[in-house]
Formats: sequence, C-alpha cells, structure tokens
Amino acid sequence: MLNTKRRYTLKKMIKASIFLALSMFWTIAVADTLKLGAPFSDHMVLQCDKPVVIWGSAEPGSAITVMLGEECLECTADEKGKWKASLSVREASFSPITLRVSAGTQEKICSDILVGEVWYCSGQSNMGRRLKDTTDARAYAAQANLPYVRFAEIPQISANTPQDDIKTAWRIWTPGSVLSLSGTAFHFGKKLVEEINTPVGLISCSWGGSKIQAWVPYEYFEKDPACTAVMNRLEQTAEKYASDLKRWKATGSQGEPPKDGSLNPKYIPCGMDNGMTCPLQPFAIRGAIWYQGESDAGSVEEYRTLFTSLVASWRDRWNDPALPVYYVQLPNFITQPSWAPFRQMQLELLDAIPNIGMAVTIDIGDPNNIHPGNKYDVGQRLARLALYHTYRKTDICPSGPLPAKAVLRGNRVLLSWKWVCGGLKARDGKNAVLAFELAGEGGRFYPAEAKIISSDTVEICCAAVESPTQLRYAHDANPTVNLVNSENLPASPCELWIKN
Repeated sequence: MLNTKRRYTLKKMIKASIFLALSMFWTIAVADTLKLGAPFSDHMVLQCDKPVVIWGSAEPGSAITVMLGEECLECTADEKGKWKASLSVREASFSPITLRVSAGTQEKICSDILVGEVWYCSGQSNMGRRLKDTTDARAYAAQANLPYVRFAEIPQISANTPQDDIKTAWRIWTPGSVLSLSGTAFHFGKKLVEEINTPVGLISCSWGGSKIQAWVPYEYFEKDPACTAVMNRLEQTAEKYASDLKRWKATGSQGEPPKDGSLNPKYIPCGMDNGMTCPLQPFAIRGAIWYQGESDAGSVEEYRTLFTSLVASWRDRWNDPALPVYYVQLPNFITQPSWAPFRQMQLELLDAIPNIGMAVTIDIGDPNNIHPGNKYDVGQRLARLALYHTYRKTDICPSGPLPAKAVLRGNRVLLSWKWVCGGLKARDGKNAVLAFELAGEGGRFYPAEAKIISSDTVEICCAAVESPTQLRYAHDANPTVNLVNSENLPASPCELWIKN
C-alpha cells in the first residue's frame, strides 16, 4: 500500500503528464491554425507592377505579421480567422526573395520567390493536354532548363459553393518537370520568355470535356436571363434521370442503371469556378489564355453570352477591368459541321468585348482527332497576341488576317483584310486562294473563284451568282485553306454580308 507522501507524488506526476500532453496537443493545434492561401508556395512568381495581396487563415483575432523581402505589414485575422495583407507594387526581378508570415510562435515561410509575369491558362482537354502527349515533346522539353520560369497546376475540383483553398505548389521549369505541364501553356510561356526579359509564371487550370457554364460564377447566371437556358436544360436532364430510374426499378433493376447527367461535374454551372478559380483570387495575374469550346459547339448563342460573362467575371474578381484574355478559335475537324458557325461567333466576339484576342487554328487541327498534337503553333499564336497587345511589341505580327469589309464591284466582291502585316499571300505560292463561297438573295452558297489583287484585298467571283449578297470563307468542318499573311499566319474563317 502506497504511503500518503508517495500517493501525493504520483498524483503530481499524473497531473504533470496530463498537462504536458494537453500542452503538446494545444501547441500542435495552434501550429496548424496558420495557413497561407492556395497560390503561395516555394518557387512562386508574383505579378509585377500590381499590388501584391497575401492572404490566409489563422486563429480568429490573432495578429499576423507578413514580411516579403524587406517589406513588413501587420494585419489581424477576422472573426472567421481570415486575414489579408496588401503589399506594395514591385518591379520584375530575377533576384529571389522570401515570404515570412507569422502569428505568435507560428511561422510559414515561402522561399525562392521571383517577381515577373503571371498568366492563367484555362479551358478543357486541349488546354490541359500535357506537353508529353504533344508533337516533338522531348525535343522541346530539352530546351526548358529555365529556372526563372515556374508553373503551378490546379487539381480538378467541382464545388457547390466558392472555395477559399486548394492544394497546389509551384514548380521550376526543367526538362523533366515541364513534360507534365499543359503543352499549350508551355509553348505560350516559352515564346514570352524569348521576347521579354522577365521571370514568367503559368497557372494551369483546366478540365477535359468541361462546358463553359462550369467556369462562370453563379452571380452571372442570376444577372443574365439568357443563362437560364442552361439551368432549365439541367433540370430537364435531372427529371429524365428520375423517370429512367423509376422505369429501371420497375423492371426489377435489370441491365445497366441509368446515369444522372445533371450531376456530371464537367457540366454543373459554377462548379469549376467555385472549386478551381475562386481559391486563386485575388492572386495578381497579367492576363488569361483560354482554349475551350469543343463541348459547347452546338450552343452558339448560349456560348456567346457565357463567354462574355466569363471574361467579365475574371476582370471583376481580379480587380482589373482591362484584364487581357486571349482565346483559341476552334480548328478544322472533319466530323463537326457545327464548328463552322461556332468559329464565326468566336470571330464576332472580337468586336463585342474589349481587350481580347483570338488565335486562328483552322490550318493546324487534326481532321480525325479532336486533340491535335501540334500545340507549338497554338501556344506561339496566343503568345503573339500577348506580346503585341499586352507588352506593346509592335514589331511582332499579332494575328492572321481578319476580315475587314466586303464590297460589291459589278459582279465581283472585294474583301479587304486587317492584320495582313507584310501582305496577303497563298501559302502554296499560287495567286488563287481556296475555300471561298458566294450567295445571292436566295441564300444558297456556291463555290467561288478568288485571287489576291493587292496586299490586303482578295477578289471573289462566281458565275452561278450574278448579284452576291453574302460570302463565306473556310466555312466547312475541315476546309482546305491557303490564305495567309507574310508571317504565314492563317486567315480566319468568316461569313459576311456584302455592301453595295
């Protein structure tokens, strides 16, 4: 039997052990409360010439100290534990800096940070297609030993409500690491690096097969009545699933059960905006590139509205009313006749939305593969738009020819083009250009003969159409085209009314 003194000592030891265990638990719990926002990690690139916003979470009410290089700022976590600090604008620099964030005894450190140009690269599978799965991947990757170029990949998450966190990390460009990067983003970034003397950061955020509705914020569906068609269609899909499921159960659950298409994360409105884009904002970026539309090609007018809303939402969320957005026009693909009117809509967007640009790809698609292997030219053409319009490199030809005006002269049509740069030409060296059609009052189109008559003008005529009222160029699903400018950039497919 223990004596009183020994029993007292044992109680003290037990109490001390419990206190130590609780203290350790409390310390661990506290250590876990300080967190940085999703985009912040070692090796990241911060956007130059814009305020640097650092954010995260911590114990509610705790004092937060944020130190970026030599700059120090203090803030306080709100009642929900959220905190945010806006630091000063910085110039681009190849000199690495360190971010230190502390709350009491807790500290988070991100090292090897550069300041330069950051681009958001989004869309569906053709944007997401990794460099390793594209043409000449190994040869291009071998040139990518560039420690001042970094990239971050965003995991595919669809959410019902806006999220404020997602797991990602920045990686340095090496011949091995870039093979997992989007091929389009890689070639876009590499062209930028070759032309501007600054670090570059690429945020890859895509999901194969996704519809544009999944990338548009919820509030924009509320603002625009035209977007209600998307919601109505999903409700009809859900009702059909319920009916099919009831019928399947009535047969004794024989055969494969029906699938609920309304729950496909690739189609749920706002899902990818909530889960993938929201956690990145307001991390400053220079602009965005967008490669998507294959999944929406049958809904031309709906897409026109949704794309306009998407651009507006990015500009609002990133607090930049002129945020540049450059997108890819759908290429040639033999089994998709609906792509021709979709390309026309994409062309018309250029006049409807300020500060956007379109990369024409009608000459570099794979007629039999919805995933063309050539992502070099796609990335290069997107980069040309950014270099000319965003970085003011006026010695660069930004685009292939875009239609300017079609006028009638007798029974011939004169079509002038902009962005001819050094002048129009036929890629095959001939004077005749292919893929033109004319229509009269009846609206029926006939193949037409066309030739280049000046540096910016094509003359078109058709014996079957005496008084042309409309023209089309490269309107087929998989047209054979040869009209380019002096930089061998292709003319955009188009459909125009002819002026007298």
